[in-house]
Amino acid sequence: MNGRLRAVLLMLSGLAGQGACGARATQADTPAWHRLRPESAVFVINSGFVAPAQRVVRTAGEWRSAWAELQALARPVSAAPAVDFKRESVIVVALGRQRSGGHVIRIVGVETQGRSTVIRVRVESPGRGCIVMSALTSPADVAVVSAVVREPIFAVERVSVDCTVDPPIPAGAAERETST
Repeated sequence: MNGRLRAVLLMLSGLAGQGACGARATQADTPAWHRLRPESAVFVINSGFVAPAQRVVRTAGEWRSAWAELQALARPVSAAPAVDFKRESVIVVALGRQRSGGHVIRIVGVETQGRSTVIRVRVESPGRGCIVMSALTSPADVAVVSAVVREPIFAVERVSVDCTVDPPIPAGAAERETST
């Protein structure tokens, strides 16, 4: 009886949270996913992607090709991580060639909406006050999704990130601070 009562309460609480349309997302609507590089940095700053790319990789052959492009400028080239394409998909996004450093692309979310899989991507470019390296870059990011992605929608958020620059210290200011 206790288990049955708990099940009824859980069902009622789920129905109450759905609202009139029943369109509320649940954990089941969001497939498990992880970036290959878990910290906030891009997966690779210098990939072989010359043009922007948004790919869903569904086969081992596509993965070998995408990995070769991701690692085109790396020495030594590392082996591609193993992926079970019967249960997983790989998402690759790339900015293409950029004229300076400071550009970032990251996969920040994956969720299912109806028949589609929405892949949320954040693109950051250097804004006011940023000092960046003067070199060609080609940032890319990679994520593994524990589902077969069928109808991808890439939702891209583009932001310019301003850098705070401390004002220059006036001549003699350091000497005045130490003498007091």
